[in-house]
Amino acid sequence: MKLETLIRKIIKQWYILVLAVVIFAGAGYLWSNHVYHPVYTAKTTMLVHPRKHTGASVEADIKLMPTYQGIMLGDSMLNHVKKDLAKHSKYKVSVEKLSQQIHSSTDSNTLLIHVTAGTTSAKSAVAIANTTVKQFKKHANDTVKIGKITQLVKAKKQNVTASARETKKFILTGGLFGLVLGLIIALFRIQFLSIKKS
Repeated sequence: MKLETLIRKIIKQWYILVLAVVIFAGAGYLWSNHVYHPVYTAKTTMLVHPRKHTGASVEADIKLMPTYQGIMLGDSMLNHVKKDLAKHSKYKVSVEKLSQQIHSSTDSNTLLIHVTAGTTSAKSAVAIANTTVKQFKKHANDTVKIGKITQLVKAKKQNVTASARETKKFILTGGLFGLVLGLIIALFRIQFLSIKKS
């Protein structure tokens, strides 16, 4: 079958393509608005005070910041966070899942640690971020000698950010998938009708 003939036959099946595009674009819209849950991110900041108020001590503590972060995000510390969340926030989660939800960063040449927690619930994100700092303050010295820890900015629900729903992206993806599927169905139908005639 010539390409020109095939294209003409596909055009005659236009209603299949349109129907498939509409159905799957609609499915993308419904998924975006009723099934897809955005990720809510809560942020808190803490200050690790220097062990001694001398230039050398402050510099040494700054160099230890990655170590402090490692301790905070280690399995032992996250196990404390897990137990606290289950007891006080009624939020049950595994240590493995917490390690995926919690992230930390520091500002260059400071003793500040920023903790972010991302999950599909704004309330849970706030609880995870604040509980991580709470347990780090309580248990950090079990592992290494560290200065006093002060939570400067507590995570609050009104300051939580949410990832965009990206409705247009889901509609476009659904529509393209529908177009491809519609083409496949149209080609099968053309082939079927051709065999039937012969």
